[in-house]
Amino acid sequence: MNDAKAQRLRTVINAKFSSLARKSVLEVGCGMGTMASDLLESGALYTGIDTSDVALEKAKARYPTGVFLQYSNIVDFSLGTKYDIVFCDDISVGLVDESNWRQALRNMKEHLNDGGVIIINNGIVNEIASSSPQLMSRGCSQYQDVCDGLNLRFEVADSEPGLYYLWLKD
Repeated sequence: MNDAKAQRLRTVINAKFSSLARKSVLEVGCGMGTMASDLLESGALYTGIDTSDVALEKAKARYPTGVFLQYSNIVDFSLGTKYDIVFCDDISVGLVDESNWRQALRNMKEHLNDGGVIIINNGIVNEIASSSPQLMSRGCSQYQDVCDGLNLRFEVADSEPGLYYLWLKD
């Protein structure tokens, strides 16, 4: 994750939560744990999952107080734990199959505490997704549609496109 994207995500998380102390956070597609540092320093209970064993080994070495786990994909992982914040950065655009994308969102919801939030950042990848068959950019209406089916409230997180909140409906 580049610095601009990391700062954007930090700003959004901080706007929604006055304190991250003791908040449980799951990062789906954590890579080498770029976001782990800030979240752990803020007192969050951080868990990151990824498919790359090499990236996870680097993350574990850099951030020993975080929990890093390997899973084969984001469609059907199961941790048996719920989190206050579940977020992914440019990961869901790699799910070009519509049913897998919907299942991944359903799966993230299953890992969400009551009152929690899913944060999805597709902003920068949306700019290049149209030129790559391995990426699928999805807009607000597609997120709104799947959220309605999952009893999630959809919200655009900031003025830049591609950053979304998904909340459990009251």
